[in-house]
Amino acid sequence: MAATTVFVDDAVRGDLPGVCAKTGVPARKRLTIHQDLTGGLGAAWVLLFFGPLGWLVLVVVALSRRRSTLTVRIPYSDVELGGYVRTARRTVHLAMGTGAALVLVAAAHFGQVLTDAPTAMLVAIAVLLLGGTAVLVNGALARRRLIGIDLDASGRWVTLRRVHPAFAAACDARPATASQPGRQPV
Repeated sequence: MAATTVFVDDAVRGDLPGVCAKTGVPARKRLTIHQDLTGGLGAAWVLLFFGPLGWLVLVVVALSRRRSTLTVRIPYSDVELGGYVRTARRTVHLAMGTGAALVLVAAAHFGQVLTDAPTAMLVAIAVLLLGGTAVLVNGALARRRLIGIDLDASGRWVTLRRVHPAFAAACDARPATASQPGRQPV
């Protein structure tokens, strides 16, 4: 896989070469990707060690932060776009199937014990946690199929990672435009 750097306005508008970013074949469609640029909480996680008051401060800090998102439109072929949609559907089906299976296993295994309210609550929490973990794992695997997007410190250039070499070559071969004053073709 390769990487290329493009002007942020071109990435946002989708003014990129008509080459699929994942397969290198001609592409007519664009996939819109929303990249979170906010970053983590850093050293604020130390507040966890200060008990309930620290937890409250951590929640306030996390909720008061301003979210920053970059939305780009990347050329994708019909086949690759269909694979991405299938993976997203598979994530939803996996979550529903895992939850249903865990409920059935818990009901079969515990039987009469599930009539006890605290035990039933623990089983329900376990089902939710395991189902949520399945969704997160599958979502992370699906996310790896996408293009990696990084915005530079100036906010003018976007680096697209995990792209096909043909797409990177097509982006690098484009002539410099008025919107890209300092860009030199490679």
